[in-house]
Amino acid sequence: MNTFGDRLRAARSSQGLTQDELAERLEVSKGAVSAWENNRDKPSFEKLRPLREALSVSLDVLICGGAIQPTSPRVVRIASDRATYDTREVLTRDEQRMLRRFRSVDERVQKAFIVVLGATGAEG
Repeated sequence: MNTFGDRLRAARSSQGLTQDELAERLEVSKGAVSAWENNRDKPSFEKLRPLREALSVSLDVLICGGAIQPTSPRVVRIASDRATYDTREVLTRDEQRMLRRFRSVDERVQKAFIVVLGATGAEG
């Protein structure tokens, strides 16, 4: 893995993301992600932080090289009336997509959604 594109592809793959999914997270086209991975183009400066966050990898690794290691462990906090605990389970793509969408909406909408889940008896 010598190029930025190689490192980007490896980081995306290590997260289990398709080019389409990464493009959706970054609000760019799939073609843009493909161009980055194939070294035909580079992401704009404004896309570096979202890229780092989407791939959970440091910019130093993406830009300068080195082993791809997540910036932090994937720990999911689950809270209920009875307990709060950590699980190291890997989220499915659907769960990741739902979490991204949940985080993207206004706090008021998030709270309403939580109330709806509680009213239906859905528990984690």
